[in-house]
Amino acid sequence: MIIFNYGVMNSAKTVNLICKAYELKQRGFQYVCFKPSIDTRTEGNIIKSRAGLEIDAFNISNTYQLSTKIEECIQDGIKYILLDEIQFFSKESIDVLVNYSIMYNLNILCYGLLTDFKVQLFPASKRLVEVADKLHHIESYCECGNIATINARFNKHGHIVVKGNQIEVGAEDKYVTLCKKCFVKKTSKSQ
Repeated sequence: MIIFNYGVMNSAKTVNLICKAYELKQRGFQYVCFKPSIDTRTEGNIIKSRAGLEIDAFNISNTYQLSTKIEECIQDGIKYILLDEIQFFSKESIDVLVNYSIMYNLNILCYGLLTDFKVQLFPASKRLVEVADKLHHIESYCECGNIATINARFNKHGHIVVKGNQIEVGAEDKYVTLCKKCFVKKTSKSQ
């Protein structure tokens, strides 16, 4: 089974992953955590939440390495794989996860962003929406109190940016999560 747990920035996705790992451990289930090597916000093989919680993880740099690590997990009898920042994986990596999930009855729990600052799906997130067995929205709130669905990127002048590279790791100070209404309102003021 593949579950895609998605939310905007600062919606406690990583905290949810760490809590799920703790629950699995308490129930006696073996698990392993993966994170993309592009996520350089923490050093070494650690997933760390903004709340300060952390857990050991393997850095994954490509689809081949992902396949190799999953093969090792299968040999070790591990049935739960938790992936943080899934939006940074490739579409091909998602297909690998699907195949292993089906062939070996693995439980694969993915945590990450659905869309970028342009309000466009990340390729891996798009593929997960297409193939996941379950989608779970981790809610967070806009400054107005509505549910935030957009990771708005701001420039140094405080204006919303809608052009640029899709990925900018470690630039949390440039982002504010907004609802659609506030995003439209602030975007129209920025133009």
